Amino acid sequence: MATTELRWLLILDDVNCDISSFIPADGHGSIVVTARNITFANVTPMIEVCPLNNEEGGQILSRHLQHICSGILPPLFKTTELEIISKKIGGNPNILRKIAFEGPAYQSSARILKRFDRRDYIESILEDGTAAVFDGLPVVSWNILSVLAYLDEDYICEELLLLSGSINCMDIGCATTFSLEDTVLPLFQRGIVGINPGRLTIQRDMQLNVLRRLDRFMTHRNDAFNFACVLVSEITSSSNKLQKLVSGEYNGIRAAMPHILRLLDNFRQTPPPRGLNLAFAQLLHDAGQECWARMLVEEGLAILEAALVVVQTLQTEGEAEQAMKTMFTVGIQEQSPIVRHKARILEGDISALLGVMKSQSGFEGRQQSTTYRGMALDIRYELFNKLESTSIPTREDEMRLRNGWSDYSIGLLYQEEFEEADSIMEECRECYEQWESVETLLPYEYAKYYFVKSFTLMAAGQSVQALQASQHAIELIKEESHDTWLFSHYKFVQATMHHHAGRTAEALAMHEAVLAERAEGCFQLNEVRCLESMYMVGALRHVPGDHDGARSICELILQDDREESYFGLWELLRKLKPGAPPGGDHSAVPLPIDIREYVVTGGLCTTGTYLP
Repeated sequence: MATTELRWLLILDDVNCDISSFIPADGHGSIVVTARNITFANVTPMIEVCPLNNEEGGQILSRHLQHICSGILPPLFKTTELEIISKKIGGNPNILRKIAFEGPAYQSSARILKRFDRRDYIESILEDGTAAVFDGLPVVSWNILSVLAYLDEDYICEELLLLSGSINCMDIGCATTFSLEDTVLPLFQRGIVGINPGRLTIQRDMQLNVLRRLDRFMTHRNDAFNFACVLVSEITSSSNKLQKLVSGEYNGIRAAMPHILRLLDNFRQTPPPRGLNLAFAQLLHDAGQECWARMLVEEGLAILEAALVVVQTLQTEGEAEQAMKTMFTVGIQEQSPIVRHKARILEGDISALLGVMKSQSGFEGRQQSTTYRGMALDIRYELFNKLESTSIPTREDEMRLRNGWSDYSIGLLYQEEFEEADSIMEECRECYEQWESVETLLPYEYAKYYFVKSFTLMAAGQSVQALQASQHAIELIKEESHDTWLFSHYKFVQATMHHHAGRTAEALAMHEAVLAERAEGCFQLNEVRCLESMYMVGALRHVPGDHDGARSICELILQDDREESYFGLWELLRKLKPGAPPGGDHSAVPLPIDIREYVVTGGLCTTGTYLP
């Protein structure tokens, strides 16, 4: 090539070694090199091709599926799920093409996602050829790579890795910034990881290949998983033992959420025997609580249901012994009875959160909500009785039990058992008054009391007293100010009560204000709490004849394709006809035809969506 007078083009594809010997010193030609590692592509000019983001990957997968399916994308292949599939394999176009080719056999994107819970499916779509890259790595470099495989590929900051000094499970060479650089350098030179200011990156398909290799060495695999769990725990704030949520633009659990979701994803894919530890269970609990604060119902339920399985498994003798050994290696010396006891406490907390989250997932979910709230109460009662027989319970212990009772009373509201709910909360109030007679010193507990009281008063036809109790709950929860979402929820309830009391104008003004707050605080308008506010604003605009305003809200709702939206439209119909409240009979108000089409099936619940 160096001697010919002809023009030539040399293409070196997917280079993973030194190519200097292949490049002619002279000649009349051009060279195109593709490589994952910049050190192997020592040519200029250079064009960096970034990985596909979730939206781009989803679009490519959608186009491939359309082409395979004769130009029409089947309706069961949903855009959001295709984007999740792309994220799971790091937006690799070649793997996306392979998935699309097999896609029609699975009939829906949901079924493809289900397959990702199995390592054998992942192995079938991965591109082999990375094994040689791992050979000869220093031990500490392989150790840190094993841990990186369990973390989210886009959020691996150096500060997180430097927290590993106190974890004794394995040496990942990150005691100092200098040792971290030395440990990562062999990985960078081989194109395994990328180095950016303050953080590392690793492609998802590379992570999956590491995990596939780890399956051959189960002890090391489980140590790496446990290490990753404890490492992520280092950046999360301590969970509030009374499950009081903390809102704000930044908190530890929100920063850790991508890693927690990746840990759960990898845990599901890992073939047994899998390592279990309390740190993982606690992370899932905290992530579920964060989902509740942001009202991410589907994600929260999936996380919490997995957490429940983990803590129940940890309470078996063999698993508790194994978890005890795991915690010993990471510097937490506990005996298996203590592991089982802590897992039991966590089971109660997880059940309580499941009860709250289930109440936001339709009629069947509301039935399950009361069951989970009852489970949480039974567990807390059992633990309190054991504690009472051996020592004197602290106020925090008593408050945890009373919170179980108050949560259960809210579950009873869904069953329209108003008298029993009221009786339970009156007993709770007696305890609160013994602890603190000044309500502002126990704002969260007293706020829940007045919240339940507002419903029992409304059920008894005492709307004025109900609204007063609701207002008092709002003032107390504002005093506590630990959960801006809960504060918003209490105002939503009061606005709905205004409507049922016949005060439509006041109800509409409050609901519009709540919707504005939620739209500002939500990541997307289709989050459940934004949707429920849209339902109410649409309904209340329709009542006085603002049909255009109602229709504009309805059109926004109909853009969302989730089942909850159709359920919400049925709820909107019910709220348009609240049983002839004092302000007038709205039952004859006509509904837009597009709403009626969604509600003719009927068979849905008759209890309002405005309970927590």
